Amino acid sequence: MKNLSFLVVLLALFSCQNATESTTTIPDSVLVANLNAEQIEQKLFEIEKLQPAEKVSLAYIKAQITNYEPLGIIAIPIVEKIITKQFSALTVEEADSVYKLFDYLITDATFEFTDGIYNKYPIIIEKLDSNKDDKEVKAFKQSLALCGLSLQMVEGSYYVDLLPDYIFNIFKGKGTKALNEYLLIQQLELKEGYAEDGGMYISFDDLYKRIVLYEDFMAKFPDFYLNSDLTFRYTGYLSTLLTGMYNTPVFDYESLELLPELKVLYEKVSANTDSRNSTKIIKEYYLLLSKNSFKQLENTDDFLKTSGLM
Repeated sequence: MKNLSFLVVLLALFSCQNATESTTTIPDSVLVANLNAEQIEQKLFEIEKLQPAEKVSLAYIKAQITNYEPLGIIAIPIVEKIITKQFSALTVEEADSVYKLFDYLITDATFEFTDGIYNKYPIIIEKLDSNKDDKEVKAFKQSLALCGLSLQMVEGSYYVDLLPDYIFNIFKGKGTKALNEYLLIQQLELKEGYAEDGGMYISFDDLYKRIVLYEDFMAKFPDFYLNSDLTFRYTGYLSTLLTGMYNTPVFDYESLELLPELKVLYEKVSANTDSRNSTKIIKEYYLLLSKNSFKQLENTDDFLKTSGLM
């Protein structure tokens, strides 16, 4: 099956690490390859045999990432091998820079793959929609896993995302304190998820803990390069804590009264004496609700705009 060839290469590609131990069997229908598997296998073999250099420039690593970038998601495990061979020669600041380069590669590769998944793998999508889990579907998922990815669905659409521990296991303890703490946040988010189909995976208490985690991180590391992304998510989380989602409301649909669990949470936060922005906003929101018999406000959007959440 021609559409599967892009990923199937990986199953052969990774067997080069120990060919005698490989037990993967590829269906005959998916053996057509668009990439030269032998060349990739040889390159991985060469990388595996390399000894860590005494000093490797970031320019060299960047050049290697640029070199393999056209391979899309298959570049992810190849670049992983390259950078893990060089960690002993890098400072923690340089390791941060390598993470940034690797993160950009993964973001671009996963976006490109997700964007084309329905056109390139229609038969796989059809089988997934029919809950079929045959050899080809298993090979597809296994190939994604070898790239540090898994297949996910949101709002009825498939996409690929990082396995929760993939990046964390590569970079833990290698970069600055800011990066290490960020990786813990990222790992938690990937494991817990957030929302799908208009409803949250996590409780409102856990959502508040995530808000605090973000806010404290950004206050502690104000110059971290991903803070703009964190601010975007933080704003979305805080807005959701106040207004809920369609399938995870904060107000009763009929009475429009604040749900008991949210009232308890808002009261608890309002009793805090810290200087967090989230504490200030929740206190103000709780006060407005208390003056409105704890019923949904007519001007909620105005409050969100004033609070910088819209």
